[in-house]
Amino acid sequence: MESKPDLPYRLQNIDTRIIHALILILILLPLLRPIGLPVQISAGTRAAYNAIEAIPAGSLVLWAYEMNAANEPELMPAAIAWFHHLMRKRCKIVAFSIYSEEAPIFAQKAFETVGKEYNYVYGEEFVVMPFRAGMETAVAAIGRDIHGVFPTDFFGNRTDTMPLMQEIKGLSDFAILLKTSGWGPDVFVRQMVTVYGIPMVANCTGIVAPGAMAYLSAGQIQGLVGALTGAAEYEQLLRRPGTAAAMMDAQSTTHMLTVILVLLGNVGFYASRRGPKGGR
Repeated sequence: MESKPDLPYRLQNIDTRIIHALILILILLPLLRPIGLPVQISAGTRAAYNAIEAIPAGSLVLWAYEMNAANEPELMPAAIAWFHHLMRKRCKIVAFSIYSEEAPIFAQKAFETVGKEYNYVYGEEFVVMPFRAGMETAVAAIGRDIHGVFPTDFFGNRTDTMPLMQEIKGLSDFAILLKTSGWGPDVFVRQMVTVYGIPMVANCTGIVAPGAMAYLSAGQIQGLVGALTGAAEYEQLLRRPGTAAAMMDAQSTTHMLTVILVLLGNVGFYASRRGPKGGR
């Protein structure tokens, strides 16, 4: 009669269906209800938070919102966190794009997601501009004459009739420039930060963030939020766990499960070497 497997053997041969079920549970639970596990706040994220926190309530904010379908999962969580931060300060936001044709759709989507919580009024506290081609040339033109570049908004409304746009005479009226994109901050540093002295904070995808650190170190941008990790850090600073915190929670819990399984396997392995030969 075959003997029942002993504990060391079972620790080394856990049913893969149990492992898969545990992974599924540990991914789904944080996504459905974020835990908000503590994360170490990077210097770039803290600097970004402090820069936005320092602008006066009701300030005008210019936002280069360069989001598209490819980078939305990586950039939207930080954008949502920025919307919360700005809107609770009643800042007035003008969003534009020079890289991504579909970016205005994502900017409006984020505004509709967050704006209703703060009773924001389109045209008075938020405006999204249409895409403008030209990249660096377009940024330079916006700096010289934002009204000339955007006579109408994304929906075709005349901007000169909007209360928000009537407050703007030039780039010097904006308290800060934000950038959300999968590209580096170089164009905006050259054409807006250097020329007009407007402070800038950037949110980049993970692959771009290391290169953008050079601009932070040089003092040419005042903060840098890198991808989902940076977004989770920002949510923690806001004390408002969101999508990024949920994703980081799911990653952390599955990593902890992996460590535990490795430890159990090793305990079983060394216990079997000390026990009777055969292990079964």
